[in-house]
Amino acid sequence: MKILLLSCNELETAIRHIDGRNSPGGDLIFDEIVNHFGGIDTECLLDIINISWKTGKHPKALKTSIIIPILKLGKSAIEYKHYRPIALTSILCKTMERIIHTRIMSDLIKTKKLNFYQTAYRKNNATEDQLFYFCQSVIDGFQEKSSKKTNCFPRYDICIGQKLI
Repeated sequence: MKILLLSCNELETAIRHIDGRNSPGGDLIFDEIVNHFGGIDTECLLDIINISWKTGKHPKALKTSIIIPILKLGKSAIEYKHYRPIALTSILCKTMERIIHTRIMSDLIKTKKLNFYQTAYRKNNATEDQLFYFCQSVIDGFQEKSSKKTNCFPRYDICIGQKLI
């Protein structure tokens, strides 16, 4: 299987999508720094990402995160379960993840391995879309004149009520 290296265009697109509000990871590289990369910096980063992509080995700085516990609103600070962990990951790692995610998603959609009705993790799709598709299929089912209908509700009338409880 041939590994297609990541392109400079993919990297530049990922860098443009860095929002500028993220905290730096353990490497202390801020997103503003990456946003202002020049040609040489971008090429060096692309080389690092492509070597990592080819070999499957990642620089240690990209694999480490700083975990900060944030107390949940209105909870006691005594118990650990009242904290929400926040991981500060390297901006370079997030950029690499964005490129790989974009490539995988576009490949899944192009090869039709991802069903149209699968909306999770897809751009411009929300959870409500699933409800819309379901409601629309129910409406379409009622409007069809076909005698073959699928009942999506279980048959409780054939169960013995006492055994269910």
